[in-house]
Amino acid sequence: MHLRIRHCITVCIVLLVFSSCHSVPEHANYIPNDAVVVVSLDTKELGKRIAWSAITGSPLFKAMQKRAGNETATKDIENAGIDALNTFYLYIKNDKRFNNGNSVTALVPLSDAAKWETFVKKVVPNISFKQLPKRKEAKLADGMYAGWNDHLLIIMNVIPNPQDYYTNSITDSAVVTSTDHPIDEVQVSAEMENSFNISKENALTQNIRFTKLQKEANDISLWINYDQVMSQYLASGLTNMMNGISLSNILWKDGAFAAGINFQKGRISSKMLYYTSDEMKEIGKDFSEKNLDKDMLDRLPKRNLDMLFTFHLSPKGTKSILDKIGLLGFLNLTLSSQGLTVDDILGAFTGDMVATMNDFSIQKNQNVVENDPDDGNAKTTFQPNLNFLYALKINNKENFNRLLQFAISNRILKPLGNNIYHLYSNDIDNSYIEIITDNNYIVFSNKAENATAFIANSNKGQKIPDIANKEVYGHPLGIYLDMQALMQAVNPSMNLGKGDSLTMVESKKLLQNITFNGGKYSNNAFEYHMNINFMNKSENSLIQILDMVMRINDESKKTVVAR
Repeated sequence: MHLRIRHCITVCIVLLVFSSCHSVPEHANYIPNDAVVVVSLDTKELGKRIAWSAITGSPLFKAMQKRAGNETATKDIENAGIDALNTFYLYIKNDKRFNNGNSVTALVPLSDAAKWETFVKKVVPNISFKQLPKRKEAKLADGMYAGWNDHLLIIMNVIPNPQDYYTNSITDSAVVTSTDHPIDEVQVSAEMENSFNISKENALTQNIRFTKLQKEANDISLWINYDQVMSQYLASGLTNMMNGISLSNILWKDGAFAAGINFQKGRISSKMLYYTSDEMKEIGKDFSEKNLDKDMLDRLPKRNLDMLFTFHLSPKGTKSILDKIGLLGFLNLTLSSQGLTVDDILGAFTGDMVATMNDFSIQKNQNVVENDPDDGNAKTTFQPNLNFLYALKINNKENFNRLLQFAISNRILKPLGNNIYHLYSNDIDNSYIEIITDNNYIVFSNKAENATAFIANSNKGQKIPDIANKEVYGHPLGIYLDMQALMQAVNPSMNLGKGDSLTMVESKKLLQNITFNGGKYSNNAFEYHMNINFMNKSENSLIQILDMVMRINDESKKTVVAR
């Protein structure tokens, strides 16, 4: 009897484990491992998460249905033979036919290939299908080519760089722009053949980091191969910026970004991972071993808080990176002429830094413009008005004083006495930045009383918004944005176009705040979390976004009719 019970329990556990494990779709194997960006939309999981029955019963959804009416285009799409409850992929990869060009490829699962063909013929009446042994192909439009079998539709679209050119093969000198050059269908067809026959070892699904992301069952997933991005697009540019100094690729070797985005009631949530190579493991630990000093958070001005930024940057980890990429010796040589070293700069600070923006508003000004075509009439302009504060925590006072003297002697800082400084640039552009120091902090602010209050720790009684306190503190990195406060400051009449004004009005009803935190390092990855919080907590965020878009569309139509 006991054996039977244990057997039943074991079976139940196995079933639970496998039911909670989201399998990677078969057609994901058609994504090549050199894809630079991959975006996936899991409509099946989205349906589970949102619960379609709850959506159709939602007051917002019913209002949307009423406004939308019967759309024949929607019916056509529904009968296009596309497997609607599945995972759709879009990937971007480098296309060597173009200078810095990219090819964009979509993977669309099919439930009925015959219905898809009927749909295509209806949309593109003169289309002709190319019959191949295992699939069909067709040119859908200029630069867009499709191939499909019974279960999968692959659509390719080439996006060339506007600066791309082709050398004339006859004169070897004349050139035409990429927009004038027709897409070579033979070559695209060959690429389609490759896309349908990717070998197992060349598929991105062999990357365990990518498959882990796909198994998480996110509504939307984003994958970026940073190694590919840096190697193909940015590495040479960085070398040019460094006057020919070649940087080691340790920062981006095996680097990848993986993000899952989910639409929930009252918010959009995202978990993000930045993967590093094994060589970055110890450095990664250095960057994540400490959180921001809470005392700095307590000192901040919190009344009318619009934005909060907190960050702990590891001096040890920063030095290790400079050494790994081959810049440490170069920087020390450069700084030696000023009597400084990298250790002097990094050792001066703990790596703790905070920034705030308070009292954001947009000020209306009447300006008379000289030599204006309208005879110098007053012009209405709008200028942002805000209070900001940025503070760094001092580690080694001797090192800090050495940096301070360097800034003074090189006319960067202008001493005013009592540990108060101004930037010399203030005298040029009349901007005002107060800089105050003591034994523990250096503070920059455009409002003297805010800088003084930070040093004196006289803001301790002020309360930080609960969500900012919860989401920001306790992480190496934290960000809080009060979207309501920021958007309320923007008046639709501020020289905005009609479309922008409508979007702004509706956005004010939608978003409440945004939080971002993270920086912990484990399993060769930095982990981050973001929440976009909505005003309406009872409706799914996706439905709210769709509802907003439809309201803007409704108002736009009214404007057109009125004209």
